[in-house]
Amino acid sequence: MYNNIFTMTGPERAAVYALVISFICYLVYEGIYHAAGEKPAVLIKIRFLGFLLLGIIPAAGIILLTDFVPVSLGFGYKTGTIVFMLRWTAGLSLFALMVTWIRSHSKEHQEQHPGIRDSLRTRKAVMFNILSWVLYAAGYEGMFMGVILFTASGAFGLWPGVIISSVLYSAVHLPEGMWAAAGTLLLGPVLGVVTILTGSIWIAVVVHSVFAVTNFLFPLYTTTKEMPVQKK
Repeated sequence: MYNNIFTMTGPERAAVYALVISFICYLVYEGIYHAAGEKPAVLIKIRFLGFLLLGIIPAAGIILLTDFVPVSLGFGYKTGTIVFMLRWTAGLSLFALMVTWIRSHSKEHQEQHPGIRDSLRTRKAVMFNILSWVLYAAGYEGMFMGVILFTASGAFGLWPGVIISSVLYSAVHLPEGMWAAAGTLLLGPVLGVVTILTGSIWIAVVVHSVFAVTNFLFPLYTTTKEMPVQKK
């Protein structure tokens, strides 16, 4: 007989809460994001909101409803793993730089970011865009590699937890195309295992930030002759 919500163990209940809260928060964020249209200035503000909806609210909900604390959700690190974390952060960040640099020279990629030419004309705008992406990455990874991964692995074991978080991680990238979904499906388990081993989401946050920031900076760099960035 399958357990219901009243007969589940504490870890199983925490995993269910995590999935439900995360699903609701993600739907709310996506609804706001798509309602905003293609206005880059508005999208930057929505990324700041994403930090709250995807990261802070789900984590706070799990902490309030269960025995989990911030450290047990990956908002810290295990003693003795600093060197290991630095090596993986550097290696995966270099991989991210290579991928986005190659993609930035494709016509298809540049056509996906028309707002770059029109809105990021000042250094201030560029810096706000970078900050919004970093905070969004922190919220995003806080949900998938923090709240979902740690509660699922606590309830069902390491590999089931990694699989659950990785499949969801990939599924939300389907609107960006099959290549994006396939890439995240391959990267997700790597980040998941490294996150569990270190007890820290920060490797995933840095790598996601590198992907996101260079994803718009490199195309911007290749179009500077047409659109110089002003010192304002």
